[in-house]
Amino acid sequence: MTHQRYSTSPTDGPGALSRWSAALSRTYFDLQLAPRDAAHFSGSLDVWHLKTLELSRLESDGVAYARLPQHAAAGEGQLLVTVPLHGELELSRGNDVLHCPPGRFLLELSDQPYRIAHGSSGLMWVLKLPVQALQWRVGDPTRYF
Repeated sequence: MTHQRYSTSPTDGPGALSRWSAALSRTYFDLQLAPRDAAHFSGSLDVWHLKTLELSRLESDGVAYARLPQHAAAGEGQLLVTVPLHGELELSRGNDVLHCPPGRFLLELSDQPYRIAHGSSGLMWVLKLPVQALQWRVGDPTRYF
């Protein structure tokens, strides 16, 4: 098991937001980042690599992350299980909008476009696993989307 930590704050200077975005892309997959207040944004990300799984703890100021169609076309199928601990999450997929209060969970597939956001500070756990890891247990997990 290995551990990595990333963080940013308003005092990190120019390029801090792009470094934060790069850390999220390395941890999850390519996402477009839209902070609520870019000049005062701060966040921390702890990632534990567990063979085929990754567990992360993400804490940040208000932000929206978008998985765009051009992002979704690339790479191996991955699934994120996101559990907010503080702050409600809003997930938009096509015309559907889901609200996820603390303690519940959301599922996001890497090969589907979506937008996930929290308006104020948020704290969440995220489990990332390959879709193939679930297929032998539940069949095709995409049927739940």
